[in-house]
Amino acid sequence: MNKRFVVEFRDGPLTSRARRWFRFYESASRADCEAFIEKSIADLPSTDDRHYWGLTRERARQSYRIRGVRVAA
Repeated sequence: MNKRFVVEFRDGPLTSRARRWFRFYESASRADCEAFIEKSIADLPSTDDRHYWGLTRERARQSYRIRGVRVAA
């Protein structure tokens, strides 16, 4: 059995318990998945920008998770 890594994205509000996870990206290495997440949120501002009231990188990062999945050979 091989192990692959899956990036999942959470749908819905961050504070709600009723959320669904959707598979978004799949790779053979965890580092590729982490790079995908960083590339996805790179355009969002960091928390240093005091005048921005929308979604920040730190908040968007909470909507992603990486899971290891076993794959039959």
